[in-house]
Amino acid sequence: MSTFTLTTEQKQSIKNGESLVMHNSFDCDSDLFLLWFNDFWGLWVLEKNAKVIKATKTINPILKKLNLDGAITESTLINQ
Repeated sequence: MSTFTLTTEQKQSIKNGESLVMHNSFDCDSDLFLLWFNDFWGLWVLEKNAKVIKATKTINPILKKLNLDGAITESTLINQ
């Protein structure tokens, strides 16, 4: 299993108001993950199937959670 990481450009894009959409498999029946940044509170927010499952001040706990859930880095998409 590969480790889920974000590039500096991806982190900056998310902090600028974009969101990152991920799945944990390549089929259509997988879980949907959404990562975004809350400017008001200064929190990184991770949603799984439209429910907030983690909100933290730093990105590392969220990356660990994505690794545990098996998010696939090859199927990520940044939305504006």
